Amino acid sequence: MLIEGKDGELRIYEYGLVASDIITNGGFSADSDWTKGTDWTISNGAARHGSDVTGILTQNLTLDVDVSEKYKVEYTISAVTAAGGGVNIFLGGEAGTTRTAPGTYTERIIPRFSSAVTIQGGASTDVSIDNVIIIKNDSGTTYYLEALFCEMDFSGPISRPRTEERIIMDRGNFDTNAHYAEGPDDPRYTPIPLSFSCRLSDTVDSRVISDWLSGVTRLSNIAGGTTIIYSFDGTTTIDGNTLPAFADTAKSSFRIEMKWDGTNDLGYRFEEVHFTYGEQSITESADGLMLSGSGQIYGDVTRITAFLSGTSVLAFS
Repeated sequence: MLIEGKDGELRIYEYGLVASDIITNGGFSADSDWTKGTDWTISNGAARHGSDVTGILTQNLTLDVDVSEKYKVEYTISAVTAAGGGVNIFLGGEAGTTRTAPGTYTERIIPRFSSAVTIQGGASTDVSIDNVIIIKNDSGTTYYLEALFCEMDFSGPISRPRTEERIIMDRGNFDTNAHYAEGPDDPRYTPIPLSFSCRLSDTVDSRVISDWLSGVTRLSNIAGGTTIIYSFDGTTTIDGNTLPAFADTAKSSFRIEMKWDGTNDLGYRFEEVHFTYGEQSITESADGLMLSGSGQIYGDVTRITAFLSGTSVLAFS
């Protein structure tokens, strides 16, 4: 589909999580609130597991056990002296990914039981962990960035492809037993390209939109703090199947809604769009700013007649 020359609006939505962190003392500022197992200590603003035997660090929590309730878990691993069996976070008995290298990690976990977060340090693992944050994925404020545009060139699908139908015959001969069989699911889940370019209205904060598309997770706001931008990956469905989170936790995806104004407005929603870092641009010309975006649609595509609700991020920028 190619629509050009029409005026309209583009909105980029982040996921919107509850602002409150359900962990107490996730920054380990004091030696409290956690039950320390073998080889665990808390000091100097971090929890450390020594390199002897497997041990756990635990905090009791009240969790919702529901397949639709994912929790976002963030933490930082530092000072890895011996990787050994690595370090892992369990939320309500459900394991996250085993980590053996320094870094800040993000995971989404659906707990199996209603209590406790457990950090397990494996045998021969000398590692420090800090800044543990656990946030429930529901009822949070969803922020969006709205861009009024003109002279739009847009290319993207109006629906997802269906699976192939393959004719089955008797040794190549068509008879009354011939029938179709459904092919692999790949076409339903393969990412679909999306691209656009447009001239931005002068009401758009070009700093915010360029930061957002470049993959940052925090935007500076007018209050002197930051507005956190949360990824959509692993939160939507196709054919009732919840899509997995990205293997690369540094990647983000967002909901994109496009609505073209006219006698009969035309609009589409694209779920879990990842804008490939380094392929987005804003170009200045004598009479305005041109925004060019290129992404991959990992989620579903649906027709819309109106935008979803949310809070404009520009109110905080």
